[in-house]
Amino acid sequence: MLKEAKLKKNDETGKWELWNSKETKILGTHPTREKALAQERAIWASKRAKYAKILRKRKNMPQVKKQKDVPTKSSKETVNPKSLKPSQEDFNYKKVEKIKKEIKKGSLNFKPIIISKDNYILDGHHRWKAAQGL
Repeated sequence: MLKEAKLKKNDETGKWELWNSKETKILGTHPTREKALAQERAIWASKRAKYAKILRKRKNMPQVKKQKDVPTKSSKETVNPKSLKPSQEDFNYKKVEKIKKEIKKGSLNFKPIIISKDNYILDGHHRWKAAQGL
């Protein structure tokens, strides 16, 4: 499972800090949010090799428009986002940030994230990535 980084702004210093997932260690401190996001992307890229046989380019991933388009039996469950594993290697980080803002506002009604029995994400990678960052 990927150990994701968490991005936070330090109100005292005004700098952006990148913390490990357990919030026990600062991975980096940056003057701008963009530089902190660049480090987060670099961390993600370093983890890619581990999942190289699994991860696919987004353009090669099936896109599920409606729940009824899922070709198998499905059920709705609530799971911890940290228990899920990606099957897509690239993310649109602007889209992830937009989803995070919408989640915080409580104004966006999301489609469910579709996962396999072994917790690989089939559809909803950006929603998953945004949920991890909250």
